[in-house]
Amino acid sequence: FFFQAEDGIRDAQESRGLGDVYKRQVHGDVKEPGVSNKEIREELAKAIDEAEKQLEELNLVNLQYQEKIILWRRRHETGFGDKQGDVTMNPHKYLNTLAHVHQIGLELQQTKERYSKMTAELEKNLKEKKRKCNEIK
Repeated sequence: FFFQAEDGIRDAQESRGLGDVYKRQVHGDVKEPGVSNKEIREELAKAIDEAEKQLEELNLVNLQYQEKIILWRRRHETGFGDKQGDVTMNPHKYLNTLAHVHQIGLELQQTKERYSKMTAELEKNLKEKKRKCNEIK
C-alpha cells in the first residue's frame, strides 16, 4: 500500500504521519482538552525517530547499491562484449544500466534531503512546543 504524504510524495512504507500532531496544536489560548504538551512532544519525538530510522535505512540501501556497482565495475573492467558467464555487456545495455543506477542515486539523494528537511521541521516544531510548555509552567 502507498500512503500520500503531505508534500505529495508517495511512500511505500507506512508512516504514523503528522496529521494528528498538527490537529492537536495549540492555537492562541484554545487547547484541545485531554491532550497534554507532553503527549505532543512525545509524538513529535517519535516522528523524528521514525524519520531518522528511515534515513538510516536509506543510507544502508545506498551503501549496498554502491557496493554492487563497485563489484559490477570490477567484473566488467575489461570492456564491452566480454562474457561473464552467459551475460554479454554491450554499449546499449551498459548505458541503460548506468542511467538506471544514476537515477536511483538521484532518488536516494532526494529522499535523504526530504527526510532531512522533515527532521529539521520536526525539531523546530518540538522546540516551539517546548517553549510553549515553559510559558505555561
